[in-house]
Amino acid sequence: MKKVLSLVATVAVLGSSVFAMDKSLYVGGQSVTLNKNQGVVGVVGYHADGRWDNGFLLGVSGEMGGGQIKFDNTIVDATATTPTTDITTLVLGTDLKIGYTLLKKLDIYATGGFVLQSLENDTGYGLGFGGGVSYTFTEKWNVRAEYKSYSMTTTASGGNASYDYATTGLSVGYRF
Repeated sequence: MKKVLSLVATVAVLGSSVFAMDKSLYVGGQSVTLNKNQGVVGVVGYHADGRWDNGFLLGVSGEMGGGQIKFDNTIVDATATTPTTDITTLVLGTDLKIGYTLLKKLDIYATGGFVLQSLENDTGYGLGFGGGVSYTFTEKWNVRAEYKSYSMTTTASGGNASYDYATTGLSVGYRF
């Protein structure tokens, strides 16, 4: 896989002479799933995309957010007296992306990155992958939709535990 990505990047860079950098701030919301528990997270972030005249793009982004995840306590204990608990989560993440611009306004891309997550008194971290689309509807404004899936590890209760974390998000960005 590394060889394929290296070849694609080399061909894209060598096959193109014009380079442009797009930078934007964005705000959005994500529907999140932590194992089988659902929640909502609001995010703010920054992303920068390098674009070549042949449509190839490379980008980096960073975001932070916070929200609530509703935990179903009966998954762990069928006799739980409180069936659900709202857990506050804080998230900090960074992603790299590789993609292609279609029709001058529509980008499609694959993304991979790292996320650090706080869940009440526990901290989780993990690597993930995903994909997205971005549409520029004016010179300065764009909207994007993304899906990401992470394999997380936490040191909850003094030992290592793993869990799945997935996000489906929609955001609006302002280019400058």
